[in-house]
Amino acid sequence: MSNIIETEAEKIKELLNETYLYKNPELLEDIRKTIRKNVPLLKRGNLLAYLYVTNPHFSAVAKNYSRGEAKSGEALGKQPEKRYPTQRPTGPKAAVEGTTSLYVGVGKMNRISPSGIIQFIANGSGLKDSDILSLSYRQNYSFIIVKNEHAQQIVEKMNGAVLKGRKIRVNYAKDTGASANNG
Repeated sequence: MSNIIETEAEKIKELLNETYLYKNPELLEDIRKTIRKNVPLLKRGNLLAYLYVTNPHFSAVAKNYSRGEAKSGEALGKQPEKRYPTQRPTGPKAAVEGTTSLYVGVGKMNRISPSGIIQFIANGSGLKDSDILSLSYRQNYSFIIVKNEHAQQIVEKMNGAVLKGRKIRVNYAKDTGASANNG
């Protein structure tokens, strides 16, 4: 059972991270408000669990659980290969060829959402939100991954920009051996 829980916990964490990068944060906010108005606080977890197991992507979990396999620890059949490291890297996330990782001196403590950071950078640098390929949101800072052709423009226009009355730093992320190609 613990293998199933660990596997599902990893999937749930990945889904949560995907919500930060979702293309339409306004839609998510509207749905969240609707759920908040219509579902009692103590029942929201039940709703989330139901939506999770009835989603076709995760239906194997529910089918195997109903057959009793979950109790024996084999709800997912053969243990899938773990896609996620057990320990998070400390440096910028590795990027694909042709992309660059940039350090952004804004994080969770600044009380701005990941989508807010993306919009701030995109608007300030004259790019589209979709030009920012990925965001790694940390406590005191963030990393963004962009195409090489946009990196210099973002650094030039956004380094020293003011966000919520505070100057922020934007520059190329330091290479830690497993980081992005800063070409």
